Amino acid sequence: MENRRFQIKIDGPPVQAGQISFALLGRVLKGVQDTVYYLALSDMQYDYRQRIRVPQEVQKACSIYRVVEDKGSYCLTAEIAPPQQVGDIDDIGLAAKEKYLQVVGCLKKEALEGLNAIIPDSNYRRKVLRTIASYCPKSGEKWRIGIGDIGQTLTTLEADIVKLRRLM
Repeated sequence: MENRRFQIKIDGPPVQAGQISFALLGRVLKGVQDTVYYLALSDMQYDYRQRIRVPQEVQKACSIYRVVEDKGSYCLTAEIAPPQQVGDIDDIGLAAKEKYLQVVGCLKKEALEGLNAIIPDSNYRRKVLRTIASYCPKSGEKWRIGIGDIGQTLTTLEADIVKLRRLM
């Protein structure tokens, strides 16, 4: 199950002795979950609408679960739901998780061509980027979020991610 897991780390002044406000934690976790759903819908070439209702089968296949929390800054290991086929995609949850980590990696590297290749549909690309921007630190906030595979260097998404504003 290790390849189904990834880490989310929040650090900075809002995290003290491993404690974090529910408001901040909820904002980040909801944003990550929504991003994974939108990436799965993009893979399925689901009809894009301004307000997307995520089908139950996609919610079930792409749900993310907290597995472990580490001490220090707030770091948790998340795991995507067990393998499930939705549409023509054998394991849509794992596919969405891997695509999510690729998107986050592109934001760090400013690899815009890579982002276009990962999410060809411009409507979904904008939706995903707006969702990521919603849970990144805002200007003046003194915290950081890192996301990545277990055992790898986490990609840090910081306040005022200029890349996201340029891409939207």
